[in-house]
Amino acid sequence: MTPCRSMPIRPYAAASYTHVGTPRYRIPTEPDLAAIFEAAEQAGVAWLMFDREAAVIEGLPAFDALPPAT
Repeated sequence: MTPCRSMPIRPYAAASYTHVGTPRYRIPTEPDLAAIFEAAEQAGVAWLMFDREAAVIEGLPAFDALPPAT
């Protein structure tokens, strides 16, 4: 996946975070990220944490880790 251009994703040393909203306030232009936001909205999740050490959730895309912010 190329870096996200349509949504603010804050990378940290252990994970990256982004706000989805309930209801979802924006739809990412990247199709794979839009699918994750859709699943999050259906589950009532307001914030997403992309954690490279967490288990992969079946049916959702997985991504390479982003480098930490400098």
